[in-house]
Amino acid sequence: MFKNDRLKKSPLRKESLRRAGQSLDEKINKEIDDKIIFPFIVVFVIWAIVIISWLSIYFKISYNPQIFTIAAILVTIFFAIKIPAAIKNIKNMRLGRDGECIVAESLEELRSVGYKIYNDIVGESFNIDHIIVGPGGVFTIETKTYRKRVGTNPQVNYDGNVIKIDGAVYPKDAIQQAKGQMYWLEGFIKDKVKLTMNVIPVVIFPGWFITGNNSSREVWVLNENSLLTILKSREQILNKEQINLIASHIESYNRS
Repeated sequence: MFKNDRLKKSPLRKESLRRAGQSLDEKINKEIDDKIIFPFIVVFVIWAIVIISWLSIYFKISYNPQIFTIAAILVTIFFAIKIPAAIKNIKNMRLGRDGECIVAESLEELRSVGYKIYNDIVGESFNIDHIIVGPGGVFTIETKTYRKRVGTNPQVNYDGNVIKIDGAVYPKDAIQQAKGQMYWLEGFIKDKVKLTMNVIPVVIFPGWFITGNNSSREVWVLNENSLLTILKSREQILNKEQINLIASHIESYNRS
């Protein structure tokens, strides 16, 4: 029945698009495998050796378990220190993934007004959470999902240079990251589409109230609802042919 399987091919004509948050999902799985499952296996094996060693004494088999006991204790202590940090890192990555998914779901509203949305575009040493192409232009979206303090009225403030959360400077250089994504996509469009245009980089803090005017700034800092409002009412910059041409190259890159 399966003799000619090698001569068969998939009925699917093309690879599926990457989904929102896929890069973080891949990192989460790697973190779990490398820093939780693997340590547990190592600890289990070490303690298995210890038990065998003590059993050998009980049954009067000439075997000294002390060295293995010391090794087991040291390995257990080592991973006991490492595992909590890994768990915290996984929780943060899951939060980031969930934020990307929420933003991706919100962006789906833009399809009804002529926009195309692509998620998790991966480069050699970076990824762009979302790219939007439509009548109002081309936009890169960097999603930053940040926990809110309980019992406060938290806000994100952006003065054009610095992002502050509850008055404290945001610890990550999201502005430079967004600019880097902008430069890459502008170069990509110029190379593939032969079109020179300004890409607008956007940093989204989902669920946060944002203060500060973005209209004249190189990088926009918004929440997902504000971005939708702006893009739905934005004047047309690209026609349908240009949108489809740019989108087809981004889609082809994303599938690969």
